Amino acid sequence: MMAGLEQVLVIGSLGLTVVALRLFFDLRAAWLRWRFGRRPPLDLANGAGAGRWLRVRLKDGPIYTGLSQPVYMDETGARAAGLPQPLTRFVRFARSDGGQVWIDSQASRVIEVEPMRKGEADVAS
Repeated sequence: MMAGLEQVLVIGSLGLTVVALRLFFDLRAAWLRWRFGRRPPLDLANGAGAGRWLRVRLKDGPIYTGLSQPVYMDETGARAAGLPQPLTRFVRFARSDGGQVWIDSQASRVIEVEPMRKGEADVAS
């Protein structure tokens, strides 16, 4: 009879330990999400790219020009929009013709601010 009670106590304590650890890590993850909150939209060098055209060079060679207004998708926004998890890595750019381009952030090598041309207005104007 005693051996059966000891087994129940051991199994019960292991179960309670698993539940306590799960609760600890869930609370920790929730606190980290609350503490750091949503990241702000991508800001190039503290506004250096604001109102300017951008050039995005990808790791495998292609170059996208005439882009502006970079905004990335975070996990919270992707979940709210009902998008699959892999789309959280994408950055959305507005094109000069009014369309949008979504580029995988891990595929981009560098984002450059294109120089102003003579007589050219900012994107914002």
